[in-house]
Amino acid sequence: MDGTRRPDRPPGIPWWYWLVQVATGFPVWGLLLFLLLDWTVALLVYLVGTVLSLGQAYIVGRALQQPVRTGIEALVGTHGQVLEVEGPRCLVKVRGELWRAVTEQPIARGPEVTILRVEGATLVVAPGGPCRKA
Repeated sequence: MDGTRRPDRPPGIPWWYWLVQVATGFPVWGLLLFLLLDWTVALLVYLVGTVLSLGQAYIVGRALQQPVRTGIEALVGTHGQVLEVEGPRCLVKVRGELWRAVTEQPIARGPEVTILRVEGATLVVAPGGPCRKA
């Protein structure tokens, strides 16, 4: 990877973290198994543990690469309905919550708007929703 990431995704865990975990954790764990158990049983337990650990690492890595689904950042790109309009300021209902919003284009009460960004506790919106025709 070139070190860049998509802005809507968290940074995740670097590859070297997993290498350190495997290089230090597996030998220590394996040594204890082989000292305490019969070698055939220890080998079986070690292989099963290795597969489960790698599966868990894969699942955790995938989860860390998912886009943000909570918080204010998750509102960007969603749609809301305009309830009140006073010049460039309006009141918008998004996911059942009322938000103060501003718009650069004139809008009327009732239609859907798309959230472009969040500035503090104010949404910046543009006219148009999911049913908008080009």
